[in-house]
Amino acid sequence: MQGPFFDLFTSNAKSLDLLKRWEGELLTEAQAMALATQWAWFYQGATAPNPSVGAVALSEQGVVLGMGGHRCAGEPHAEVEAIQAARGAHSDSTSPRSIHTLVVTLEPCSHHGKTPPCTKIIQETGVQRVIYGCQDPNPLSRGKSKPILSRAGIEVTQASEPAVFESLIFGFQQRLSLGIPKITVKLAIDEKGSMLPPKNQKTFTRQSSLKLAHQLRRRADAIVTSAETILNDHPLFTVREVNDHPGKQRLLIIMDRRGRLSEATLDLYARRGFHVIRMKALDEGFRVAAHHGCNEVLVEAGPTLSNAVLSSSLWNEKIVIKKMKTHDEIQTFWNPRLGTRPRNEPPSPDLLLESVYV
Repeated sequence: MQGPFFDLFTSNAKSLDLLKRWEGELLTEAQAMALATQWAWFYQGATAPNPSVGAVALSEQGVVLGMGGHRCAGEPHAEVEAIQAARGAHSDSTSPRSIHTLVVTLEPCSHHGKTPPCTKIIQETGVQRVIYGCQDPNPLSRGKSKPILSRAGIEVTQASEPAVFESLIFGFQQRLSLGIPKITVKLAIDEKGSMLPPKNQKTFTRQSSLKLAHQLRRRADAIVTSAETILNDHPLFTVREVNDHPGKQRLLIIMDRRGRLSEATLDLYARRGFHVIRMKALDEGFRVAAHHGCNEVLVEAGPTLSNAVLSSSLWNEKIVIKKMKTHDEIQTFWNPRLGTRPRNEPPSPDLLLESVYV
């Protein structure tokens, strides 16, 4: 999970430049889909209650005219971002009809929500081909875009490996189907397997692991913790080691069955920008997160709550940071009841030329 792939997606100018450097390049449709996937990964954690989606607009020859991702709910969808980028970059020499192929990681929406249907905008733009990664799990749009666009004379194709793109929207899909978000549990343990740091220390892991923890927070829409963790460790729960999504407000769901936390403590976290919710039942807490539109929650707590989550059938991903003598070892586990683990690492920009996404 660490390394150049994960480090790319920390919402800073450098990573945006890495994505935008492909503008004007000649790409195959497979490579364009890999690029669209990168845009979707870039905005992971920013779009709830919507899924994270990326798109690339191509000329008939395969030149990248525009690209983009859905930035947050209420903002233009990825398809519109790519179309507008193409218009802006080529307004003096390229008409909108020059966009021949639109590549997008998720089936274009066909319903009117906070923004107009993407199918309508695609038709108005004069796109001739649409390639999408996977079907939209939202029943308002699922399977509806292809017949709408086909009737308008637009060729529509789905990628041959939709599971790759379904991993981008796993939390969104699970929230719609099961009523709970994706649940990620982060654990930090020492050489003996203990989660308890030495006296007067909040952690025992290295700087690289701290950065990973903050990347996981950035990806999450809610943090689930316990009153015990807050009373013992006084954690901030804010994103600091990487740049956070602008304007992002997360839920902080605190398991506090005995009402041990004072109102002053809860107000302190509210002033840090959290929407604080105190809960008594774990499963109810996850469903409340889903009700608030969260696609992924991150469990950051001590042994009692973490083990309670892992003992249940609710968790999806477990990330263990283990302190070794010379380094920290990162292990990722997927709940075996869920079968094949979704891809959780974006493609490297340097591997675009070897992409086999479509």
